[in-house]
Amino acid sequence: MRLRLFIALPFSENVMDCLYQVQTGLKRNRVGGSFTTRHNLHLTIAFFGETEEAVARHIVQIMKENPMPAIELKFTKLSKLRDMIIAEIESSKELSDYVSRLRWQFDLAGIEYDRKKFMPHITLVRRADIPSEDFKLSRFYAPLSDLVIEQSEVALMCTEFIEGAPKYTPVFRQGNIDD
Repeated sequence: MRLRLFIALPFSENVMDCLYQVQTGLKRNRVGGSFTTRHNLHLTIAFFGETEEAVARHIVQIMKENPMPAIELKFTKLSKLRDMIIAEIESSKELSDYVSRLRWQFDLAGIEYDRKKFMPHITLVRRADIPSEDFKLSRFYAPLSDLVIEQSEVALMCTEFIEGAPKYTPVFRQGNIDD
């Protein structure tokens, strides 16, 4: 059986509430598109795509051997990336080192993953339809401006499609989410 897998940093209820506030503000101001559902909001560390169960077990083993340290995350701004609206996250040395260490281990194990440069962000809207050229995303940043996240949980997530919509479910979790 093949599973569609990725490693992500899941967030506490408080953080998801703040991100959802941003999304609500965008919707109220006529931004269209495919909004990420509240329970699917996350920061992707590595994307594997369709993966065999044996490879999934190997990924879990690598995660166990390389636990994520506690990392402080801060949002920097809202921006447009290709056709998406994202909440950018400051790239800290701890986060970059952790991602590099995991990816190095995947390379050594011959595990395929998406090798795009790591850019920490949370996708809020896909296929974003912004009302005008001069639309200012910065107006909606306030719920995130003072938010500092002490992140110590990482998860291997599986994507299932239920009635055509993606649902992300943890296959393996490591660490804790603190509210």
